[in-house]
Amino acid sequence: TFRDSDDRYIIILSDGMGTGNRAAIDSAMTTELFSTLVRSGLGFSSALSIVNSALLIKSSDESLATLDVVCIDLYTGKTDFMKAGAATTFIRHKDSVAQYEQASLPLGILRDIDFPCATANLTKGDIVLVVSDGIQGDCNNWIQHELRSWDISRPPEELAKFILNSSCERKIGKRLDDMTAIAVYVE
Repeated sequence: TFRDSDDRYIIILSDGMGTGNRAAIDSAMTTELFSTLVRSGLGFSSALSIVNSALLIKSSDESLATLDVVCIDLYTGKTDFMKAGAATTFIRHKDSVAQYEQASLPLGILRDIDFPCATANLTKGDIVLVVSDGIQGDCNNWIQHELRSWDISRPPEELAKFILNSSCERKIGKRLDDMTAIAVYVE
């Protein structure tokens, strides 16, 4: 996450496809390269194309990674949600929880790729929760329930840790996947 020179708060989450070191390298390369390009002033679509090309030529083996980007305008609250093969993002507004999910392919598969995008206007007290597919699993109902009842006076780091720990508890005895949760409150 970072704040750019246009007073936008940007969240970037990538999940390398597969397991182990290769998946970790692919996701780290994706987030680092994408954030470097955006920080240097490149637009999201152009940065996406460059990162996709880098994954395509990285090695003779497949290199695939999801990319989830949330861009919050800190003046207006206008928020763009962009996904390339990424898991559901959750937005709590007052007592309701909305989900943003977009059918799209991860990076590193096709030469031409676009960034499906949705926009929402966030207001004070809203929560954005970005998760990897290892958190999400087969069912989102429990995440929605936890977000509806979450006390916003507690720090966002606690929410992210709570979601992570709850997901781990739900998967006892099952094969675990990489798990990442990022929570942001709008003030």
